[in-house]
Amino acid sequence: DWSSDVCSSDLLEVAERVEIHASMQHDGMMHMMPIPGVALPAAATVRMEPGGLHGMAYGVGSSVVPGDTVSGVARLRTGGALLIRAVVVSYADLVSDPNAARGAP
Repeated sequence: DWSSDVCSSDLLEVAERVEIHASMQHDGMMHMMPIPGVALPAAATVRMEPGGLHGMAYGVGSSVVPGDTVSGVARLRTGGALLIRAVVVSYADLVSDPNAARGAP
């Protein structure tokens, strides 16, 4: 069925690994949980951003700084791939201003 797909992983050129996370409230606190994939309905836009669905990058080199735009690939369960761009946001910036990355491309 080519009407939809699921993004099952992200690969960024600057990170050792990327996990897809969802943010949710539990007992009045925000928590991030790794999830196995994100549904991609046909002809729809799925936005990943802090405070919602997002990619959490691990093992990022020191040459990458907040504000940089990095490129990568989102792997699809059907075997396809999507080219992606992501704006780098530091965890410290998100803690001090949860809207720091909203509206970024």
